Amino acid sequence: MRVSVVLATYNGEAFLGEQLGSLTVQTARPHELVVADDGSTDATLGIVEAFARSAPFPVRVHRNPGTLGFTENFLRAAGQAEGDVLAFCDQDDVWRPEKLERCLAMLDDPDVVMAIHAGQVVDATLTRRGRRHPDFARDGAVERMGPVLMNGIVPGFALVFKRVVTDRLLAAWPAERYAEAFRKHGNLMGHDLLAYGTARSIGRVAYTAAVLADYRVHARNVTATEAPFAPALERVGGMLQDTRLPDASLYAHYADRWQQEVRVLEAIMANDPGLVGLRHLHAYLSNRSRTFAERAALYEGETPGRRVACFLGMVRGGSYGSRKAGRLGLRSAAKDLAFCLAPRVMRHPNAPATASAGQGGGLRW
Repeated sequence: MRVSVVLATYNGEAFLGEQLGSLTVQTARPHELVVADDGSTDATLGIVEAFARSAPFPVRVHRNPGTLGFTENFLRAAGQAEGDVLAFCDQDDVWRPEKLERCLAMLDDPDVVMAIHAGQVVDATLTRRGRRHPDFARDGAVERMGPVLMNGIVPGFALVFKRVVTDRLLAAWPAERYAEAFRKHGNLMGHDLLAYGTARSIGRVAYTAAVLADYRVHARNVTATEAPFAPALERVGGMLQDTRLPDASLYAHYADRWQQEVRVLEAIMANDPGLVGLRHLHAYLSNRSRTFAERAALYEGETPGRRVACFLGMVRGGSYGSRKAGRLGLRSAAKDLAFCLAPRVMRHPNAPATASAGQGGGLRW
């Protein structure tokens, strides 16, 4: 099977050379490298062009006329690939030499359409952070529409899949709907979430506990932040700071953002009703949108009675259920109850206008 490595770049000069070097030592040589650049202003394109002159496989470079965001940048690049198998490639990771060979072996099964491997979390200097992501305890596979792996949040660097996955997704892609949402909120969802949901719809997904890439998490990541991989004391400190940053407009902003993502998913599934594997992501984002809209109403409450009524309604409606299902969790319930009882204490005079939601999870509190 011919493998197309699909690399999306954007101002990646700091670590790109190491990633490109790891492609050249793959025990299963790529058929090609497809690079899609989203408007880099640093030396990224120069690094790619220099690499292309000596690479042991063809390198094709596409420069986007305007900024697309990483989701559409990856998907459009996938549409340009010629291989039978595609592998998403982030600009700042490092692949282990046997990555492609091991994943191709899993894809030898005609029913398997996607292979997912474990990754070692490292920092900017490739020092291990003591965690794996994804972290599979053993090798295995799930049938079409079987149990959801990793709660459906699987990182793109760990995915290797047959081209039918992105061909099917791109055929149903609602370009105008996504462009409208992108203009309002910037990048939405992720190419990895969409590809994984599509793969679940059409075939088996195999996974391995073998670590086949170093997943670099650093201060300038586009799709990952350092917070989830920080030491426990740092994470607790961040959460305590967040408890004093209630902001109704911020909650309303994210409620609308997630609702836009829900509409994109609905358009995809309307164009291709067979993509039922996206329903899990649809349910997750629908819950996020609904609960944050309710939370915005709570923090907009002008009287104690109104705030308490909103809070009790959220409790009855299950808004503080599991965060894995897109709900708020018990920590948020504690914060919201404290706000109902003592709003002046909870309000922070220097609350920021925005906060990071992250690709897959949303606000911590």
